[in-house]
Formats: sequence, structure tokens, C-alpha cells
Amino acid sequence: MKTIGKKCAALLLAAVMLATTVFCTEVPVSAASIKNEKISVKIEASSTAALKIGWKPSSMAQGYVIYRRESVKKPFQRLKTVSKGTTSYLDRNLPSGKSYQYAVRAYRRENGKNVYSAYTTAIASTRPPAPASIRAKAVSDKRVNVSWDSVSRADGYRVYK
Repeated sequence: MKTIGKKCAALLLAAVMLATTVFCTEVPVSAASIKNEKISVKIEASSTAALKIGWKPSSMAQGYVIYRRESVKKPFQRLKTVSKGTTSYLDRNLPSGKSYQYAVRAYRRENGKNVYSAYTTAIASTRPPAPASIRAKAVSDKRVNVSWDSVSRADGYRVYK
């Protein structure tokens, strides 16, 4: 009776180990699947000197590469490579009032090489700074003249009352 119990226990242990290996091991996907992956990219926040880029995670990715360019006439430049758990990047020390295009690509190691998804892009601009000086002068009971110093790279101004 002890021999049958030991055999059953050994078979049960082997089955548990096999199930653990099958269900808990990361199974590689084909290179074609990561190449067709589209990463959803969006601008999450902006300031006068920084832009925060975010994206939805991909279950196939082992990491992401973030790129930036200043114009569609210029090539993308790699900013950073991040791990698969990262879903945002803060690009700092940017000039105010300037536009950029960002791209995020997922990657996965296949047969000893990194395979990348397609570029997915988002366009954003840092905010222009507030005018350094704003002046208001009453010229009558019903009229006030407002003036300010110009801000470089500003397309226009909004005046609120």
C-alpha cells in the first residue's frame, strides 16, 4: 500500500510541476506579433519646461523605447529605454513654447535580437511663460489700458476681465 501511495504522490507532484511550468513561465510570442503591436500614446501633462508622455502597456513588451523630434523634417532621436512596467516618461529641461513629436515603441527580445513595434506618435508643445510684466492704467471711469511684455514663441494672448 505504501508503494502505491508514493507513486501517486510522485505523479501528483510531477503534474503540479508541469502545470506550474506551463502556466507560470513567460511564453515567447512570434516576432510578427510585436511588429504589429500599436502602442497608444498620449500627452499626460505639460508645463513651460517639461512634457509627460504616457502609453498603455502591452502584454507582449519586454520594454519600451521613447523617441523625440522637433520637426517632421528631422529624424527621431532615442531619449530613453524603459522596462515593461513603466508607462510614462517625463521629458524635462525643454525650452518654453516649443513643439515636439514623441514616439513610443514596444520591444521584445526574439532569437537574440530586439524586435520593435511600429512607431506610435503624439504631438505636444511646452507652454509659453507668462509675461514678465503686466501693466494696467486707468484712462477714464470706464476704460483701462492693459499692456505687457511680449513673450517669445507666443502665437497670441488672451486677456480676461
